[in-house]
Amino acid sequence: MPITMTHSRRLSNDPMTVLGVAPAQPRGEGTTWRGWVTGLLALSAICLVTPIFDYAIGGTMLANSLFPATAVASLLALGALLYLASVTRKSYLGFTRGDLALVFMMVLVSNTIPGGGFWAFWVTNVSGGFFNTPEAGWEKTVLPHVPAAWVPQDEGGLRPLEWFYRGLPNHQGLSWGLFRAWLPTYGWWCLALAFMLAMLFALSSLLRKQWADHEQLPFPLAQIPHEMIKGIFTTEERPLLRDPMMLWGLGLTFAFVSWNSLADYYNFVPAIPTGNWLSHYLSEDPWNRLNPVYCKIYFSVVALTFMLSKDVSFSLWFYHIVWFVLVFVLCGMGVGNNGQYFWNSAGAAGFFVDQGTGALLALTAMGLWMARAPLWGSLQQALGLRARDTGEDEDLSPRALWGLLAAGFVGSLAWMQGFGMDLLPSVLIVVLMLLIMTGLTRLCCEGGLFFMQVGLQPNELLHQAFTPVQLGAQNFVRLEMWNRSMVVDGYRVFFMANIMNGLQLARLAGLKRRTAMGGMALAIVAALAVSFFAFLHTAYTYPGGASAMMPWYFEGVPTNVYKGMSQNVRAIETYKQKEASGAAEKMASADVPAVAKRDGKALTYLALGASFLVFSMVLRKYVFWFPHPIGYVMWMGPFPVYQLWFSFMLGWFFKYLVLKFGTTLTYQRAKRLFLGMLVGESAALIVWKLISWGTGVKSTLRVLPF
Repeated sequence: MPITMTHSRRLSNDPMTVLGVAPAQPRGEGTTWRGWVTGLLALSAICLVTPIFDYAIGGTMLANSLFPATAVASLLALGALLYLASVTRKSYLGFTRGDLALVFMMVLVSNTIPGGGFWAFWVTNVSGGFFNTPEAGWEKTVLPHVPAAWVPQDEGGLRPLEWFYRGLPNHQGLSWGLFRAWLPTYGWWCLALAFMLAMLFALSSLLRKQWADHEQLPFPLAQIPHEMIKGIFTTEERPLLRDPMMLWGLGLTFAFVSWNSLADYYNFVPAIPTGNWLSHYLSEDPWNRLNPVYCKIYFSVVALTFMLSKDVSFSLWFYHIVWFVLVFVLCGMGVGNNGQYFWNSAGAAGFFVDQGTGALLALTAMGLWMARAPLWGSLQQALGLRARDTGEDEDLSPRALWGLLAAGFVGSLAWMQGFGMDLLPSVLIVVLMLLIMTGLTRLCCEGGLFFMQVGLQPNELLHQAFTPVQLGAQNFVRLEMWNRSMVVDGYRVFFMANIMNGLQLARLAGLKRRTAMGGMALAIVAALAVSFFAFLHTAYTYPGGASAMMPWYFEGVPTNVYKGMSQNVRAIETYKQKEASGAAEKMASADVPAVAKRDGKALTYLALGASFLVFSMVLRKYVFWFPHPIGYVMWMGPFPVYQLWFSFMLGWFFKYLVLKFGTTLTYQRAKRLFLGMLVGESAALIVWKLISWGTGVKSTLRVLPF
């Protein structure tokens, strides 16, 4: 039963829908040293400036989503340079198509690390205990369960934590000792990340061929660089930079973003609004039940939605309308007071989030079931029970990939065991994390979704098997901290989607998997190294430190996280004391604290979501017009859809008009126009952030809401 986003009976009416299934690609020219060096230089420069862009001069959040702004801008600059060289010098400066693809994928995968990516969430996660106060009392609850190796210590005259959050004192210069104080902590967590990355690289490589060749997923994010590279090294196709429709899209979007950016500098320049809170008009009962309602145009979201199939793009906004209808009904029944009540995952408030999470897990399970034959065949080859397949996509042996997966899994468990976490909960949380990342990667590769969140985290799902009381305070605290370091902002940022799109781009560009995986692995190592110095340098040298850069994030978020852990640890210890005294057995069911019982409603909603996902996919085999459930899966994290639903609807509507009244040629031209919009917004974002950095003027320009 195929679960691809594009319905097979509608393909004939939707030209160029399956964008990722290109004709057999000619073998590329491979890569040269120029591609490797350019990729390293580009990602290093981006890692150096991203903390400044994201925090010091405004909340850009370049690295807080899967949106490939930095990679697109880098490829645009390099492509423009090569185009000019080909015109003026009749030379491409020794670069190949493979070099351009390599640069893009290196920048793409490294974008998950600096600024608002892995680094910001990791550093606040391990060092949040700095905000402990005598009233908070974390030294009696959370901090005893945090291993000393996980966080640098303020000792003597060297205060790495205090100066990180409060800034360097006037008499103190930036010294190597401050960086050295963080190195052991950083090394341990980079090792944990390396084990996770090993599993993600292996899974991506094992699943890519199944998804691209057999299930024909479109891989929209891989199509962006593929379209940009096409035509540069051949006369058979017009280069993107010479395409009039693409230039119109790029120019108009760049001009629009530039006009609004000028409003940061000149009061007499009126910014053109791109969004509106409809909540202002829904202030009376019963319509206020729907709040918050927000409509905003994100050019890149509209552009990427246009490149999807109509089934997928329709589902993305249709199920949000269904959300509104159900919220209206539930609030009328006395369950909650408005839509924001349902942004949580506990109890009745988890009606939507838990369903979406259940649907995501079911989607992942169905995808793995569809891939069972090639996965089993690959495992047999790895074990020597079957002859190894040969072909252009088989340059990495199944034994190497399965060995990498096993090494990452065993390494993760050994790391967690070494820091005192029990084996069985560790196994379950790692498996849950891999399942969720695989499902989200599928959504990205099928639906082009570069902004997603999951409201029910792996550690919270784990609590449905082992309650916090059963885990104990130590397991509870350490598993939550590991989970938070591996999951950046509810999966707004994660590596697997970028790795998978990088592998697909390598296939389209004719690169070997070994080259692509090596390039991306090298990029991650380089990004981790550069970001270590760049992020710490930015925080230490900013007046007032990290807390002054963005107080609500660098102080408010870790304070709330540690406060929540402290409350739960107190509840765990209190209940254990009652168990020891026998008082717990006499407690009424309603009096048992949440840390000592499973959430029955959450389990029900998870099962409901999984069941509806399966029902939808089966029904679509017989009822072609039944909406695709990708929008239903997006209930797993409501904030992105609340922000993007209107842009999803616009992208669908524009594509509907083009396919209804245009021809295939019309669609091809429109696709170039919308691709130009995406490229133009990426270019404008980088250019105006550089201007803001140079002028010292705070910028209000952002990639996506934060």
